Amino acid sequence: MALMLTSILLAVALGSVVSLAGGLALLGLPPRTIRRAEHLFVAVAAGALLGTALIDLLPEAIEMGAEAAPLGLLLGLGLFFLLERALNWLHHHRHEEGETEVDRTASLIVISDSLHNFVDGAAIAIAFIASPELGVLTAIAVGLHEIPQEVGDFALLLSRGYSRLRVLTLNLLSAAAAFAGAGTAILLADSIVGLIPWLLAGTAGMFLYISLSNLIPDLHRKHDRGLIWVETAVLVASVALVALVSSISHTLSGDLH
Repeated sequence: MALMLTSILLAVALGSVVSLAGGLALLGLPPRTIRRAEHLFVAVAAGALLGTALIDLLPEAIEMGAEAAPLGLLLGLGLFFLLERALNWLHHHRHEEGETEVDRTASLIVISDSLHNFVDGAAIAIAFIASPELGVLTAIAVGLHEIPQEVGDFALLLSRGYSRLRVLTLNLLSAAAAFAGAGTAILLADSIVGLIPWLLAGTAGMFLYISLSNLIPDLHRKHDRGLIWVETAVLVASVALVALVSSISHTLSGDLH
């Protein structure tokens, strides 16, 4: 049992390291480059979240539990609508008290990404319980399909003026949710399997909400006229990259169900 727990933790760590690789590459860019590429970073984030929601998470939720997917998607959208209303209220009161206003889009990103990582950790643990080989393969597949989304997350936080250290800290804390998901799956292996379609669909709804209600409107409001078509191309390319990586990861992992 101890050997299996150690193996699961190592597999989850492997998936987290692979997924963070793309985002860590962005931290090496000069600050001036990051500031000049702010609009492009938002386009990358919007495309990555759209693609992850519609090309990866939602089809996976439908495949695992078709009846749960539409309602789970709706619940994810509704939950983040209510969460943003609460954040708006909280930030308004903090602003009145003279505190610096926190960017609510960044807060939503961190929360939704943590839930996504929780689901990924649970999926790795469940696959590992079925077969150690399948667990390792699942960890690699999870890491690969997370790369575009992590790049989008890093890009968005950097574009909002977050320091490199804060961006890295927030993403490491979010990645830690994968270990919580793995632990929950080990303790509640039979029960958690039935919840995964709901969690996947709910996360897809959260990503859709962030992309469509925050990031894309942000591009319309603050777009650089000289980059308007470049931003559009970057958004489309980001979605295409998610589709490509999702296809590769599914080919590697095969039929996980």
